[in-house]
Amino acid sequence: MRIALALVLLAMGGGAAAQQAAPLHAPVGPLGIAPGYYVDVATPCPEAHDIFFYDGKRVGVPRYDRNGDATGLEVLPVGRVTRARDGSLFIETLEIELRKLPGGRIALTIHDDGPAMRICRPDQVPARFRAR
Repeated sequence: MRIALALVLLAMGGGAAAQQAAPLHAPVGPLGIAPGYYVDVATPCPEAHDIFFYDGKRVGVPRYDRNGDATGLEVLPVGRVTRARDGSLFIETLEIELRKLPGGRIALTIHDDGPAMRICRPDQVPARFRAR
């Protein structure tokens, strides 16, 4: 049985360590989501470049250079958060709408609806995107 599970994990793009999800902490702060680094569910954590960071007091999104390359994470205080009628949250500091999804996932809307995002462990996120 364990061999079959290992083969399934390998077929999905990595071993158990590569696919291990971050532990889900209790929701905190004004967003009411678990703190951590959220990435597109279709992207392996070490390859992520579209990252949303939250620690209960601060939020972070990628910072881009003139060429459009993500150079790091811009981290700001959460600031004012308003709730829309549909239950989504608007983070005024970032001008981003956040929707909570089942299973501890989220989705962001900046100009368009973004993909579902899941939490990654901090050590799985590229170093340049770790909050300081």
